[in-house]
Amino acid sequence: MRLSSISSLSIVAPSPSLPRSAGAFALPHDKPAASGTKASAPRTVDASAPPMPSDKLRDALTAFEKEARMTPAERARRDILEDMELTEDALKAMPAEKRNVLEDAIVKEVAKRLVLARTLATSHAG
Repeated sequence: MRLSSISSLSIVAPSPSLPRSAGAFALPHDKPAASGTKASAPRTVDASAPPMPSDKLRDALTAFEKEARMTPAERARRDILEDMELTEDALKAMPAEKRNVLEDAIVKEVAKRLVLARTLATSHAG
């Protein structure tokens, strides 16, 4: 088979949800025909179309997009709160005096980490 003829092939995806007796390559929406009716041909999948992402992949992409939208300061704050075993909600629920002390410490640590990151970036760029 020549490479140019591969793009015209149709691929029928196997379905793990159907038993082998239903056809190893039947799709979930290809139900057996009722007795006395004509069975329709199995539907095909366009080989050039991108596959639908699984839930796990979709979750990973969503997490990546969320991470990519964060600024370096937001990432540093998140990491600092994780190091302190705190959440934003837990911080908000604290008494004002304790929260202010922690917020000041967090702001100083974020600034320190950003300066360190900038220093490392400029020293490696040269």
